[in-house]
Amino acid sequence: TTTTTTTTTTDEPTNHIDSLNNINDEEKVKEEEKEQQTLTNEPKKLILISETNGRVIMELYLSKDELYELQNDSLIVWHDPMDNIEKALSFQETKGCVEIWNRMRVYQGREPDAEQIIDKNLEQHMIDEVISLPTINKENLKLIISTFTSHEKEIIANSILSSDYIYKLFVFFEELERLNDVPSMKCMFVIFKHIILLNNQHIYNLLFSDEYILKLMGTLEYDPDLPKRIPHRQFLRNDVIFKEIIPFSHRSIVQKIHRSYRVNYLKESILPRCLDDAPYSTLNVIVHIENFSIIELILKDTVFLKQFFSDLCDPSSSQEHCLSLMKFLNELNGMLANIEPVNKENILLELIQNYRLFDALTLMLHGHQHRLIKQITSKLIYSMINFKSNFLHHAIIDEFCKGHPSDVYRSKLLEQWIRRIIEESEFGVQQNLSESLKVLLSPDEMGDEFESDMLNIFYAHNYASLLISPLLSSMNSKTISSSEQSREQLKQVLSCLSYLVSAHRESWSFLLSNSVLLAASRLIVTRPRERDLSLSSIRFLRACVSQRDPSFSAAMKKDHLFDPVISLLSEYGHCNNMISSAAIVLLENARECPILKLYLANRYYHVLLPYKDSIPVVSDILASIDPPPSSSSSSSSSCCMSSYSLKNNALSSHGMSFLFDMLLFISLYVSSSSSIICVVLLFVLFCCLSCIIIISISLLYLFIFFDPFFF
Repeated sequence: TTTTTTTTTTDEPTNHIDSLNNINDEEKVKEEEKEQQTLTNEPKKLILISETNGRVIMELYLSKDELYELQNDSLIVWHDPMDNIEKALSFQETKGCVEIWNRMRVYQGREPDAEQIIDKNLEQHMIDEVISLPTINKENLKLIISTFTSHEKEIIANSILSSDYIYKLFVFFEELERLNDVPSMKCMFVIFKHIILLNNQHIYNLLFSDEYILKLMGTLEYDPDLPKRIPHRQFLRNDVIFKEIIPFSHRSIVQKIHRSYRVNYLKESILPRCLDDAPYSTLNVIVHIENFSIIELILKDTVFLKQFFSDLCDPSSSQEHCLSLMKFLNELNGMLANIEPVNKENILLELIQNYRLFDALTLMLHGHQHRLIKQITSKLIYSMINFKSNFLHHAIIDEFCKGHPSDVYRSKLLEQWIRRIIEESEFGVQQNLSESLKVLLSPDEMGDEFESDMLNIFYAHNYASLLISPLLSSMNSKTISSSEQSREQLKQVLSCLSYLVSAHRESWSFLLSNSVLLAASRLIVTRPRERDLSLSSIRFLRACVSQRDPSFSAAMKKDHLFDPVISLLSEYGHCNNMISSAAIVLLENARECPILKLYLANRYYHVLLPYKDSIPVVSDILASIDPPPSSSSSSSSSCCMSSYSLKNNALSSHGMSFLFDMLLFISLYVSSSSSIICVVLLFVLFCCLSCIIIISISLLYLFIFFDPFFF
């Protein structure tokens, strides 16, 4: 019995341990399956790394949708829905293509079938039906066209590639051209159009080779749908001038540039109405691949790049030479627009760090007066800051830290940037740079890494003062400049300030301490030519009022900055135009501040009263006080408004301005006095004015009577 119990007691735990082990094994298997499932569900990236320098060439997220297509034995092609462009990976060896394709298929939850697809592609090329194409002669041209249209594209493509049919077509075309047989050459146009529409990569490689590309352009000169022949070959040989400013070390770059330009010319200028989506996308891919290979070869050509940027940064370089260099840089930037963002970032970083790109742009902004140079420079800055603003943040902060403390502007790039906004006569340059400055100082773009440094540099080290200098100078001058250039400069400054008010609290104290609001209100005038400037000023005041800060409200009340706005509204209030709309929107923002709402109702009650029924915001403002102010205060505000309007229109002489100052003084005094004193003072002033006018006329009459040649 004892042994039995011992065995049973010893057997029971072993059974429990076995069952526990089985449960643990099952849980491990489930956990492994879950891990495998999460691994397949996690988004994966395809990263291409250069074998020469180890930098990332391309980085893209894989999709589980059926976007990808394996072509031939070494090409993976797809359409990226995010960027809306065609992309392709080309492999030197089939083995690498198979490995990447199979991994992509596993991630998509599909069978890794690279070998089967490649075998099928090869079979299609080798075993597919090959038909006998018609003999090339004058009588068979229409038969060739009907053959191309009556069979599948793959069959026609295989039949063409299986023989030297394209070579024979070009030879026959040259014979037709010698005979000047125009109807037959129009048939040749249709034949080659159908060959291009086959969308076959091998045929494209043949047609776009250096041997055949110009011959192809010749066949496409005889479009039967056009009234006359277009000389594409003459244009490409003679009219299009390839200017090599600095010789390339690699001559293959020139060949690739020619090929890329000609294929793009074919796609955009010759056959845009004939191409379907598929061949158009394939030609796009060919151009993008060519452009990328051009950029890679240029980056490897260090001798060329050093000479290029050395000439660009040399102050002694002529304007013509600098313009040619900037045009090349603009073309390079255009090519970068269509490549992968990671790759573009690496290329720009290399140009900035190794070749002083920003030093060159600073010199172009400062040292050259050529219109196109500044246009291209502003375009490059705009393109770069919208792609990667951190490049410019780094450059400005580094330049500022390296600058001498005694320098007024320690970042020359930021100084010239702002100077071009406030001094440039070209609207496009001003527009690009002002919009770029907004992006540069955007809190979202600066982030926590750069915000404190950038705001400190901008507001505490004279750059913001430089930006507002045109406003302050216009306030100190007696009249507003009537030139379009000065008005455009003020508009761009006000546009930047409107953004800065809403973006940074740091700008508030700066604007108030420099009386920028007062300067902006002085620009609001009723003359038609300055309406756009008045609109910009009203928008800036609206941006300030919309912050609902007591300091802004106090400044608006203290300096009576609503006077010119109400003056404009009284003139254009019954018109449905931008001036009245801007003034109404400003009043709507002011209505949200109780202090400003009461101020507007008390000061402008009788001026705004005619618009009570037609403008809802005016009705709301006037309803905030009960009872309404007396007629004496009404005459006060009316006198103030007429005085302001007449002064701003520069219609009065110095004597008249003195008279208006007296009127303003009396009207302010009237608001706190009785109506009897008001009437007496106005009567005395009217008598004085009448005496002055009578004496002036009498003296003028005496001068004319005693001296006939007085005038």
